[in-house]
Amino acid sequence: SDWLDHSYISQRWSPFRQRSDNVTFDPPDIRTQIQEMIAQGEGPTIEFKRHISDDGGMAIKTVAAFANSEGGVILLGVDDKSNEIVGITESLGRIKDSVTDLIRRKVVPEPLFRFEHGEFGGRTVVAVYIEQGNSPPYGINPEKPEFYVRRGASTFPAKHEEIVALAQPKLPGIGYPL
Repeated sequence: SDWLDHSYISQRWSPFRQRSDNVTFDPPDIRTQIQEMIAQGEGPTIEFKRHISDDGGMAIKTVAAFANSEGGVILLGVDDKSNEIVGITESLGRIKDSVTDLIRRKVVPEPLFRFEHGEFGGRTVVAVYIEQGNSPPYGINPEKPEFYVRRGASTFPAKHEEIVALAQPKLPGIGYPL
């Protein structure tokens, strides 16, 4: 007596994909999400890092680049050369505190971000989700901001015209300059 509607979706679930056709998707559990992101490999919205250095290194530049684009996730505890889960070496609380401190001190304006984590055979992977910013451009170093963009799986310093384009007001829901 129950009807089941179904359809084939040719694209995988992604935390960055928007809803379409009034259909919502329930995301899989965080372990499955992390495994899928690792299987996809690094790209425009995914970055792997064994750890984040005390000064933030390239990871903090990637945070700004993600906020300047469609958002993204940095997976801490994943080797960026082999895509192997190596796990974090510090406590989960310490990692969250140090990443939060780095973002709050170094990225201007401060983007929205959140943490998730998953356990894989005794190894913890921390997912740092960076939301698409609503006040671009986002840069690092508050005293003398440097701006970054994401191209493929790499983070680059933004060119002058890219910074200007990021600063242009956008039409709501369309993304084109006014």
